[in-house]
Amino acid sequence: MIRAFQVSLPVLVILNLNREPWAKFGFVRFSWRVDVPAGLLIWMCALAGYIAVISLVPVSLIPVADTDDAVRWAKPAGLLGGCLVLAVSVANGFAEELVMRGYLLTRFERLLHSTPLAVLVTTALFASYHVYQGPAGLIHAAAVGLIYGTIYSFQRRLWPVCIAHAIADIVGTLS
Repeated sequence: MIRAFQVSLPVLVILNLNREPWAKFGFVRFSWRVDVPAGLLIWMCALAGYIAVISLVPVSLIPVADTDDAVRWAKPAGLLGGCLVLAVSVANGFAEELVMRGYLLTRFERLLHSTPLAVLVTTALFASYHVYQGPAGLIHAAAVGLIYGTIYSFQRRLWPVCIAHAIADIVGTLS
C-alpha cells in the first residue's frame, strides 16, 4: 500500500502543477451508477480476454508455481485480512491505472500522435511491471493492459479501470 502512495503522489503533484484539466487524465466526477457497473464489466471483459489468450498458449510454456510462490501468495485470514486485501487492492489499482492509463497513455498519445500506439506502449509497460509473476502473469497483464487501455481510450474515465483493476487484484489474491 505504501508503494501505491509512492507511485500516486508524485503523479498527482505533476498533474496539479501541469495546470491542465484533470478530466484530460480521466478524473471526472465519480458516479456509483456508471463507474461501478462499468468497472465490473471491464473486469469481466479482461478476464474473458485473458482466458481466450491463455488458451492459445501451450501448457508446456507455463511453468508450475513452486512452493515459494505458494508461501508468498498466502491467503489472508479473518476480517482484518480481508479488509487489508481490499485496501491494498484499491490503492494498487488506483496507482497503476493513474500512471498507466491516466497519465502515460495520455502523454504517449500526444508524443506519438496515435491512440492505438499509445495503448500498445502502455500495455507493454504494464506487462513489464508483472514479469515477476512468470509467463502466465505476463500474459495476463498484457491481455488486461490492452483491454483496460483500449476501453480507457474510448471512455476517458479513470474510475472504471481502477475498479476493474481492484476487482482483479482482490480475486487474484483470494483465489
